[in-house]
Amino acid sequence: MTPSSFLSVAQRLQLLDETTVADLEEESLAGGQSTLEIILRRGLLTTTQIDIVETMRRPGEVVPGYEIVDLAGQGGMGVVYRARQLNLDRIVALKTLLVSQIENEALVSRFEQEARMVARLLHPNIVAAHDFGRHEERLYLVMEYIDGTDVGRLIRRNGPLSEAVTWGMIRQSAAALAHAAAHDVVHRDIKPDNLLLVAAPEGSQLPEGLPMVKVADFGLAYLRAGVDGVQSSDRRLVGSPYYMAPEQFQSGTVDHQADLYSLGATAFHMLTGAPPFEGLGIAQLATEKAHGTIPEFPSDCHLSKDSTDLVAALMAPECKDRVQDYQSLIDSIDNMHHRDEMIVLPDLASRAHPNPSTQATELLSDRSRSAMRPSRMRSLSAVVATGVLMGIIAVSLWLWQQRFPAAGARDYVISGRSDFLFDGEDLDPWLRQATGGWTTATDRERAKVLSGNNGSVERMIEVPTESGRVPVDNYKLAFLVQMQESQAAEIQFGFLPRPEQPPSYLKVRITQTDATFGEQKGNIFTPIAEPFPLDPNQLSQLAVLIERNHEGWWVMLNEHELGSVGFRSQKHAPRFRLAVEGGPAYFSDMTVEELIAPRSHVK
Repeated sequence: MTPSSFLSVAQRLQLLDETTVADLEEESLAGGQSTLEIILRRGLLTTTQIDIVETMRRPGEVVPGYEIVDLAGQGGMGVVYRARQLNLDRIVALKTLLVSQIENEALVSRFEQEARMVARLLHPNIVAAHDFGRHEERLYLVMEYIDGTDVGRLIRRNGPLSEAVTWGMIRQSAAALAHAAAHDVVHRDIKPDNLLLVAAPEGSQLPEGLPMVKVADFGLAYLRAGVDGVQSSDRRLVGSPYYMAPEQFQSGTVDHQADLYSLGATAFHMLTGAPPFEGLGIAQLATEKAHGTIPEFPSDCHLSKDSTDLVAALMAPECKDRVQDYQSLIDSIDNMHHRDEMIVLPDLASRAHPNPSTQATELLSDRSRSAMRPSRMRSLSAVVATGVLMGIIAVSLWLWQQRFPAAGARDYVISGRSDFLFDGEDLDPWLRQATGGWTTATDRERAKVLSGNNGSVERMIEVPTESGRVPVDNYKLAFLVQMQESQAAEIQFGFLPRPEQPPSYLKVRITQTDATFGEQKGNIFTPIAEPFPLDPNQLSQLAVLIERNHEGWWVMLNEHELGSVGFRSQKHAPRFRLAVEGGPAYFSDMTVEELIAPRSHVK
């Protein structure tokens, strides 16, 4: 297809607006560059978004035997589509993951092996995996399509659940996880949003009014897990911090005991309406769990001793002190006094989640979904066009990487001098060079945050000493970012002292779909590494770490390395800027730690 057809699909998907499309076509004609090259240079679309456009251009050619019907959403590990399995004429959830997002072929092979194992899980309380494979440059996972809602949405809509409902759902989840454990499969990411709810089928033995639970995201839990241990190959934590067992914050092997802990944390959320340890950042969560803290139930939460004792037994910090297996948990639930209480829930079908079986945590609005119906057109040139596209992307990324010096040694160590940059109250250090609206706020977890709306604030990078505050040359900066309703949030740093030239600095740009580390020169933003796709569930807990360490910059997001780059100049201004576009964003847990040369470097 011609470049204009690419733009028309991108516009139909609302990834590019009409004005931008017109500008791209005009610039392409004037400069002789393809529109895709311009898009990549200007950072208008991520590689994942480009893949979405290409997929929607050729819905019958993406995965053999399946036809894309609609775009369902985008998660941290890829894109999810509603598709038709042609040989059986049924609707399925088709998850795709670009191989370029995985580090090596050995890991791809491991994913394939584990997906085959997950596909052997046949249980009424598990979302079934139908197919898995690799076609051209993508992995795909085909899942059972289910209409319903999930426990997380149910709680957000109706508040805490009764004890009878909670333990009725936990019992079904335990039965599903017991089946998985018998096949040596550990989920690693049990939480309310991964417990899907559908109407109980005819002939079900469930209590009247209790929906059937379908445990979702087995396949993606394994995809995220990578090699042995609880962290992926890129060192990201696997799981959702509120529900993770203490051992998941450490390195080592994780077994079914971690899933039992997560079931306890999920039950806590269902019974109280809020996750355990609400209001704590990731670092504080890890510390509390490492110290063996068990969350306390709110004083106004009137629960039976059966419930509170069982939650405590599931959330015991040490594996040896927890409920030891799923049958013991099921027996404990069956012996509870309230198990025969009447169960009353709203009609699940009347407010059903549009497509929970996709397990995409960001679904499109009705308006967006209606605008994203796939074209039925076919073209014999589609395969050729895709090859050209892949070539352009590869060349463009290679050119990007050649523009930037490689980061050198990362061997400086923490000096012990550090400071909290925001105490939840004092705005004076932030408002000296502020634009837009900045104030203190309280987030939904009742933590004090710095709230910005369409503007920026700056802050010097300093640590306290006996003689006062002094700037530091090498350091670690840490931030917790909550995107809220903002279209984009940025952390800008590495400012070069160029008063008579366009401003030049590095930045982390976070949107509702991805995070990118790059360089800003004047009005031109150039990514240093590929954008990293974000699971929408992560948007309220984005831990950003920026390190200036001796010979370069390193940037991490939720323990994933966004990128690194060597110095163009040793000179830089010791300050950073926070910027927000298109709505409010929150910043908290902001700290600076000084880095110094290790003793072995000192002569």
